[in-house]
Amino acid sequence: KLKNDSGANPDAESVHLSDWPIADVVNDVVLSDMERTRAIVEKALAARQENKIPVRQPLSKLTISENLPADYFDVMKEELNIKEIVVDESLPKGEVVLETEITPELRAEGVVRELMRAMQDMRKAAGLTPSDVITLTIESDEQGTQLIETFADDIKKTVLAERINFGANDGEEVKIGDQVFKVKIEK
Repeated sequence: KLKNDSGANPDAESVHLSDWPIADVVNDVVLSDMERTRAIVEKALAARQENKIPVRQPLSKLTISENLPADYFDVMKEELNIKEIVVDESLPKGEVVLETEITPELRAEGVVRELMRAMQDMRKAAGLTPSDVITLTIESDEQGTQLIETFADDIKKTVLAERINFGANDGEEVKIGDQVFKVKIEK
């Protein structure tokens, strides 16, 4: 039988019963770079845990001891929620330094990420599908309202909200640090 580009038999009863594709070439450089990337991520995650900083809280900078291709920096930034990665070859090999100072801007971004996670949980609890467009009504103090307005586009995109209204509602209370939001989701 003919096989497609992935090596799987297109006529097989199930992809789960198909043979694994056979790799033509193993790129040892990519494997080595990914292994180094994983080691850096593990050390940085350990530093976050040691400092009791959740991954949802963005941080400004990670300094590493060795250079890697830019694609791996993107992976590290995504995995670690880091804004910038700097290479300092004077650090001992394999060493990482995590900037743990949380500026007001980074704290605000972290609060919004936690709020969006809570909104996603609310969507799920309401039985909404990922494609259901919603309207949010949010009640908060002036600081919370300003925070929502600042990140409104990100919130709408993440939780698939058409509109964000502000005002009293009978929704769910979400407390993040010292900030309190009352959130109502309507389809």
